[in-house]
Amino acid sequence: MESTKAKIEALKKLIKEQSQVHQSLLKQLGDEKKKHQQSLVDKQNLEIEVIQLNEQVKTIKLAQAIQGSDDQSTVELKNQINRYIREIDKCLQLINSD
Repeated sequence: MESTKAKIEALKKLIKEQSQVHQSLLKQLGDEKKKHQQSLVDKQNLEIEVIQLNEQVKTIKLAQAIQGSDDQSTVELKNQINRYIREIDKCLQLINSD
């Protein structure tokens, strides 16, 4: 009988230890989920920043094309204006379709 009690106590001790390990792992998992969420937010912010910077580059190129007088700058300017006009036309079509 003493052997059975000892086995039960050993099992209780093992269960308690494993429960503590489990709780520790759950906490670590929660921390990692928070880090992952923050990484997703950071990534989204960086994507927005990239889009904004690309728009700034387009604006700078357009301004340089306006200031420049060579044929290439003029062609780039006309192409950019045509792209803007097409984009505005698409927006107007969307507005009119509602």
